[in-house]
Amino acid sequence: MAQNNFQELKSQAFATGIEIIDVVKFNSIHQGILDYAKKESINTIIMGSHGTSGFEELFIGSNTEKIVRNASLPVLVIKKQHTDFKVKTLVFATDLEDDNIEPIKKAIEFAQTEDANLKVVYINTPDRFETTEKITELFKKFASKINKTINNFEIYNDLKVERGIMNYAKNINADLIAIGTHGRKGLAHFFNESLSEDLVNHAKRPVLTFRI
Repeated sequence: MAQNNFQELKSQAFATGIEIIDVVKFNSIHQGILDYAKKESINTIIMGSHGTSGFEELFIGSNTEKIVRNASLPVLVIKKQHTDFKVKTLVFATDLEDDNIEPIKKAIEFAQTEDANLKVVYINTPDRFETTEKITELFKKFASKINKTINNFEIYNDLKVERGIMNYAKNINADLIAIGTHGRKGLAHFFNESLSEDLVNHAKRPVLTFRI
């Protein structure tokens, strides 16, 4: 049955000119994908996702969420069908901490490859409020460590970081949201906020994660 599904996929118009190698593995879905990606030195994992919520999100999680949590390579998550998926505007959300330096470098490279407009955003929330002056100073220090030019940096105010990222992306009609992820596991996953996984579950736009 799996082989038949692959053949049907290959026959679709969007697959024209693309080399598709079909592989069937007997394993849990997320672990099988991670093992194969490591074995074949894959550069990026692309996943479709319906998202999860409530009890399922807390105690089970989607296969896509598990891959985002455990993958050491970039993961692109696409929620809905796109007849012509092109990235013209890319949002990279950051807290301007040093552990975001490598992820933003990868986001810049991705934007350059796609000839996309990269917008870097800091979400300012009531529980972690900072003045514009303080955030601007943090950004200058952060940008000086990257050795790459960032032309578009904005501060966006919202009640929560996740909500702020999604609202900002909606307001500028972004094609893609990018973010770094720590890939927390075990108890740390339950007791620490995992923003990238929340976005994978709740954002309607495609999400690209880079491992910190």
